Amino acid sequence: LPNLFEDGMVKGRTATGETVIVWRGHTLRAAPPPFPLAEGARIAWSVRGGAIRLLAAEEGVDNVLPATVSEVVVLPGLARLVVRLTGGAPLVFPAPAEGAPLPAPESAVRIGFSRQDVHLMAHEP
Repeated sequence: LPNLFEDGMVKGRTATGETVIVWRGHTLRAAPPPFPLAEGARIAWSVRGGAIRLLAAEEGVDNVLPATVSEVVVLPGLARLVVRLTGGAPLVFPAPAEGAPLPAPESAVRIGFSRQDVHLMAHEP
């Protein structure tokens, strides 16, 4: 499944109740899940492709990750980007085919998504 990742760990909670997870050296914030997660619990996480977007250099959102573009597919009115994160993990998401130019393969980019778009799941290896 695209955009489903394992090997995350719950680091704790913020004062506002967000769940903080660590995944492959990145710290991510997620809305509290509808089930209890203890600090140190192993989790899997996912993010819907439509919630991911390319970020401008100065732009920020709840979760920002550096990535490398590995594939750009352009169809009439829509483009699909595949980027690789730390350790080669792929993320797939749509991008507008019109407007700003799309990054070329092998370009370094920043991607982002909201904490509400991170879905946490208990994970037992």
